[in-house]
Amino acid sequence: MADAPADYVQQMLRAIAGIRIALTRQVSKWKVSQNHDAADRKGVARGLLAADTPARTLPLPLLVLLLPVLPIAPEQPA
Repeated sequence: MADAPADYVQQMLRAIAGIRIALTRQVSKWKVSQNHDAADRKGVARGLLAADTPARTLPLPLLVLLLPVLPIAPEQPA
């Protein structure tokens, strides 16, 4: 839009209309790669922990899948 004529931009800005929609329910499906093996899920858990992602921000189905593979202590080099 930086190269658009100023009068065109002003016309478009005047045409913007805001709306508000009240949500009454949410219907969704979680796709969290349940078909992946434990090593893959453990890698995801490590990545989330390394990023200091607070557990409270993760969707519950993802936490449930990651719980069995979350490392309790940092892994030691072999």
